[in-house]
Amino acid sequence: MSLMRLQQPPLNLASISPSLQEASHDDGDGNETSPTLTNNTPTAFEADTYTDEPSLEEADATLERFRHEMVPLCPYVCIPREWDAATLRQQYPFLWLNVMGVASLSTKTRYSLGRQAKNIIVQKVVADGTRSVDMLLGVLTFLCWIHLLPMDKLFGSMASQIAVSLIHDLGLHMTPPEYPSKVGQLLNGKGFGLLPQIRKERTMEDRRALIGAYIITSMTCHAFRSADGLGWSTYLDECLNYVSQNSTEPHDHILITQAKLQLMINRLRSVYRGGSNVQVPTIYSNALRSELDSLLTSTDGVSNIFDNNSSMKRLYHFSMLMVHESHLNKSSMSHDKGMQKFEDYQLVINSLRSWLDLYFAIPNDHLRFLPSSNYSQLYYVTVFIYRITALKIPTWNSLLAEAGAELVPVLDTVIQRFEQAALSMPDSQSDQAFLLGIHKFSALKAVFNSEFGFGIDGDKDMSVMPQDTFMGVAHADFSPFLMDPGMFPMMQGIFDDLAWQ
Repeated sequence: MSLMRLQQPPLNLASISPSLQEASHDDGDGNETSPTLTNNTPTAFEADTYTDEPSLEEADATLERFRHEMVPLCPYVCIPREWDAATLRQQYPFLWLNVMGVASLSTKTRYSLGRQAKNIIVQKVVADGTRSVDMLLGVLTFLCWIHLLPMDKLFGSMASQIAVSLIHDLGLHMTPPEYPSKVGQLLNGKGFGLLPQIRKERTMEDRRALIGAYIITSMTCHAFRSADGLGWSTYLDECLNYVSQNSTEPHDHILITQAKLQLMINRLRSVYRGGSNVQVPTIYSNALRSELDSLLTSTDGVSNIFDNNSSMKRLYHFSMLMVHESHLNKSSMSHDKGMQKFEDYQLVINSLRSWLDLYFAIPNDHLRFLPSSNYSQLYYVTVFIYRITALKIPTWNSLLAEAGAELVPVLDTVIQRFEQAALSMPDSQSDQAFLLGIHKFSALKAVFNSEFGFGIDGDKDMSVMPQDTFMGVAHADFSPFLMDPGMFPMMQGIFDDLAWQ
């Protein structure tokens, strides 16, 4: 339990709301059950009214969009199917605010609610010390789709650490005390006041939030090259096993597999952290590849979770590329001979092509629903192709050509889709996140053409965006971090030799 939590003013029975006193109770077997998520601290966040908040009808439509289009991509929360937006607002007020923000089709609404959510994080969590699972789920929602909100990457890095702090302050990262009432009495006797939120059993929501926090804060720290996210632990292993064996929600099995893939990615990052010329032993990369392939057989108890799940397939191919990232080192290329290396090249090219095919199959009007990590993967894939081409190894380039994965056509398609997505926004403002993507990918294309002698004539008929809209991006009131090289999960130093940063 953190010092911040223990330093809150002492409580007495008279100061505790009836709902909170009733929240923890004996289940008949001598076990204390969990209080409700909105009442699990005496300083729970109170619902409020917000500028530009949606109407009841709009809120219900936004919740359905979040539930069906966004949650399956990173299912760290399970909102009961029978709940409407009003019920969610009553039970999880801060989660509601962030859902209304990230899932809104209106750019104005997203930016307005996003700014208000940021202010609440600063005031309630940082300044006032508010701690609740509702606040945790709201922060995770904010982080998962942070590219849709007017935030900068410095605040994104801080919000990731706030999520880690909430996990620890709520005690979700470890096994609960065996006798929570005695712990509460001990702390009360020490002058810290009664702590009725201490509980013996973890709910499925607690475990799901913990696993989701590991995934989201890991992706955020790699994207922003900031402090580490939530660390892996034996208790996280226990949570994975518990959820796998006891959950009846199909999306939970997606969450479990995402966590396993993220753990593998984190292991690789710890290896690559030593520098851009790190050599990964063949036996280690083969073991990781076997582990990856074994996950392809994962099921939700009914069917394979990779079947008809584009997001999971993209994550698999992204992980496969990371396993073979050391092939981009020039020092390894001098020894790349033989059939085994050729097969490795083919595997890498196949994963590149497969990832791109899956991404390009996403309808343009669904691009806005993707978590920010998907754009990290997109940038990783394009720079991967750039680095392959820059090596000027005939085997690589011929395989790229055969697979139709050459960089300029890929970048042309990415830019065109971003332009179409930006122009499809229902209100008068273009989505500035997509405009920034257009700017950064256009810069990558220009420097590639310049370095490889193609010139930049191919750019003359590319942009369908108004020039004043495109040039005004740099001065708008939103985050200039989407497509920033520092946001994307590449190994350290991979961007150092790119002049277009």
